[in-house]
Amino acid sequence: MHLRGCSLILRRAYYHLPLSARMVLTPRVRALLGWVLSPMTPFVYVQLPALGKFVLDYQISPLAVAFVRDELASVSEARILVFGLGRDSNVWVALNRTGTTVFLEDVVQWFEKTTPDGRRVHKYLVSYDTILGDALGYNSSDDIPPLDLPVEVSSDGFDAVIVDGPAGYHLGAPGRAQSLLAARRMVRSGGFVLVDDYSRPGEQHFANLVFARDPDLVIDSARPFAVFRARESGRLAT
Repeated sequence: MHLRGCSLILRRAYYHLPLSARMVLTPRVRALLGWVLSPMTPFVYVQLPALGKFVLDYQISPLAVAFVRDELASVSEARILVFGLGRDSNVWVALNRTGTTVFLEDVVQWFEKTTPDGRRVHKYLVSYDTILGDALGYNSSDDIPPLDLPVEVSSDGFDAVIVDGPAGYHLGAPGRAQSLLAARRMVRSGGFVLVDDYSRPGEQHFANLVFARDPDLVIDSARPFAVFRARESGRLAT
């Protein structure tokens, strides 16, 4: 049987168990599967994202991983820019093993303790100037201060930009106005920007200011993410 079919059957069987049984089994099953699958971790990340999410406990939607995988399948030596370092980081590196993956992080602790594996992987510490509670009052993308990017990042464009940072879940956080504005400017012609946590008012508000239109796609009702495609001229479609 095809591996994806086996994965689906196993996940369905697991979620039919009583909640009390799942609470006991989850850490044990995750540890066992992690040990069994460790020699093929990159394959699991890329080809079986739903199983990878369970085993490796990363946060982003497995549908987002599958979307980026499929979109970049025909791109030779793709360039991916990711706002945010954390449990998801090795997913993007595994997905882009023949390309270049760049991470931008503003939290020193995450920056220091997260070092994704890979030859063409780079991470940079950045600083945001916004506070979500104030930034929600922005009425135009002109109100958003530009993000000061390292020259190594700003000197070239990216085929995919993943906006999964900075924090945007409380009013004292930076919010994602600056990362979204930078994403629009850094995406290459024919590429796309993926905005995670699109169910939140902040992400929707800033995306509306920056892109001035509805997203091309909104995927995964459980953890929605939005996709904004760039058109051939190198600017995002309006």
